Amino acid sequence: MIAVLEIIDRERMLTKKAYDNRRFFEMGKMSSHIAHDIRSPLSVLKTFIDCRKYEGDDEDMQALSSAAGRSVEKLKLMADELVDYSKASRIERLNVNVRTVLNEAVEEVRRKVSNRGVRIVCHIADGLEAASLDAYRIGRVLVNIMGNAVKAIRGTSGDVRVNVTRESMGLSITVTDTGCGISPENLLKIFDQFFTTDKQHGTGLGLAYCKQVVEAHGGTITVESEVGKGTTFTIRIPNCVVTDRVADDRVRTTADVVSINVSHMNVLIADDDADVRRNWERIVDAQGGSIVCSAGSAEEVQARSDIDYARVDTAIVDYNYEGFTLNGVDLVAYLKAKGVRSVHLCTGFYDDEEIQRRAKAAGADSVIPKPIDEKRVNRLFS
Repeated sequence: MIAVLEIIDRERMLTKKAYDNRRFFEMGKMSSHIAHDIRSPLSVLKTFIDCRKYEGDDEDMQALSSAAGRSVEKLKLMADELVDYSKASRIERLNVNVRTVLNEAVEEVRRKVSNRGVRIVCHIADGLEAASLDAYRIGRVLVNIMGNAVKAIRGTSGDVRVNVTRESMGLSITVTDTGCGISPENLLKIFDQFFTTDKQHGTGLGLAYCKQVVEAHGGTITVESEVGKGTTFTIRIPNCVVTDRVADDRVRTTADVVSINVSHMNVLIADDDADVRRNWERIVDAQGGSIVCSAGSAEEVQARSDIDYARVDTAIVDYNYEGFTLNGVDLVAYLKAKGVRSVHLCTGFYDDEEIQRRAKAAGADSVIPKPIDEKRVNRLFS
């Protein structure tokens, strides 16, 4: 009788674990979709706030505008981090140049973090050229950790040191700062979901995301800290070093390599969100380009008889078109068949491996994140 009860209890526990795992999976999936859906309107609102010019010296209105901008930026950050966190474990390894990944992460931190008195000093061991990594996600990990390190330096100056070395066939990355340090009680919680000591600016997902990404690579992430002296994060990723030299063979389907220059170009836009289309139109116009077609669906593009595809230099097309049969991958294939030189699929699910595979098969030149970071709309598609 006791044995039977033990079997029943064990089965109940297994059933509950399976139920909990399924529930967490569904919650993560739902969070990702919600975050995806709110990012585009937030991007449009932020652009409006940044562009709005108030006449006169109405200090109350200026203060309200600034507060609204900060609020929208925080909501957009939360949406971005929810989407990233929901996909942290879905890595895609490619042979990448280690120095390139690190330099791009440093550039992003310097652009985002306002404490300009802090030096970021990087050292990569001699002979360490390439590694098999998910460049986008490891880049996000480095940005998160270095960004936190810069913010931890409360004074006007200080150092953040990044050291990349080789351990057998693996990588060791340490990020050390001279900041305020982390208290022992907080040190035990920093990798927990939604734990943050900066509720005004943080979401509590940054370091939890880092841990998931590193562990998905088969690695470990640890931290040592002393209050008043500083903090060191250590990342170890085994069996990833590539002995052959590579320049950088990442495919252009990751967010960290996307920039756009539409100056003097004829551009086709297809997106079912009218606000997003207007935002793209404003960006293209500001860069000196011209819109030859702005459509709300793949079907509308195909139905237009007035488009001279010989004049279309580049096309930026959405993936989902609500209420229509054809999607962005179908439109990519159609435009490529029409001879459009460069076609780029723009989607909030830019790091979905299946979408990347299908887009590449259809002839897409890249898969870029939606909404696009306007600060990076400067260099590509020339």
